[in-house]
Amino acid sequence: MRIGVILINYKDYAEKFLEHCRDSLQLQELGDNEMRVYIIDNVTSEQTRATITAIYPEAIVIGSDGNGWGHANNIGMRHAMQDGCDVVILANMDTVFEPTWAKELVAPLSDTTIGITQSKVLLFNTNPPRLNSRGNVLQFLGFSFCVGYNDLDTENERELVDIGSASGVALAMKVQTAQEIGMCDESYFMYHDDVELSAKVIMRGKRIVMVPTSRVAHKYEFSRSVRQVYFMERNRYRVLFTFFPLTLLIASSPLLLGMELAMWLYAIKNGWGKQKLEVLQYFFKKETWDDIRRKRKEQFAQRRITNGQFIKKLVAIVDFQEIQNPLLRYVGNPVMSVYFSILKKILL
Repeated sequence: MRIGVILINYKDYAEKFLEHCRDSLQLQELGDNEMRVYIIDNVTSEQTRATITAIYPEAIVIGSDGNGWGHANNIGMRHAMQDGCDVVILANMDTVFEPTWAKELVAPLSDTTIGITQSKVLLFNTNPPRLNSRGNVLQFLGFSFCVGYNDLDTENERELVDIGSASGVALAMKVQTAQEIGMCDESYFMYHDDVELSAKVIMRGKRIVMVPTSRVAHKYEFSRSVRQVYFMERNRYRVLFTFFPLTLLIASSPLLLGMELAMWLYAIKNGWGKQKLEVLQYFFKKETWDDIRRKRKEQFAQRRITNGQFIKKLVAIVDFQEIQNPLLRYVGNPVMSVYFSILKKILL
């Protein structure tokens, strides 16, 4: 099997992260597989290309105009397809991979019921080892977050774990799957891109699994700029309006409105009011809704699961481990948990 590993450089990422990442890729125990590494240089320049080539001369370096995560990964996937790759792996550059990482990650894809595999993602340089993500989940109001953050790792874990959404830190899929789902939606630019990718696989009735024997350490740093707020909120609603059943959207609309009010208050308090206003303006554009309607029609035409099967993959509460908000913990989550429990009984 030929594996195409796609990494994205942005400005000084290569200088900060590529050497460690390269060393771990060069130590991969591939078995009967072979691997090619594609580095997409977002916001490319002669200097950044020269830096990447000097650090990792074996990699295939491709320049990009910097139009987001999905755009860069699509460029990489197209090159991997042209080079005859059977599987593509989308991975972060700020990572260190264990020697059997790639081999273990792609092995379950021989099961035709599986559409995407995700590595077990650990926090870098923690002792004892702690988790970054055992897979992501999707909440019924469109929020997505990782499972197991900062929990102690269970190193002897061997069985595949079905998950609701794959983390973009390290995920793999067959080239055939990537072609069937239309690869990444470049309009997301950043954040919720991996959720959108996962949702398209789920709509086609395929499983998404976390592979505990495929292990990667992630140099994770939590930060939240005002631009992150804009894309996270905008793309949360794009996922909702594109993939969620209409009955679920209608039934959950009271809580959607309540959460929107809470997000406005939280944004104003933290100086993000302008970004929330930009999100609102985005959804007042006709072209936004034209695009969402077109993509929703495409996804539901390809759907191979029922509304009930989709709803069962969602969770009730919002668990952002980096943000400990007492109002969310003691008021919001209990209300959402009860509401979603009742909602499921009615809709299912």
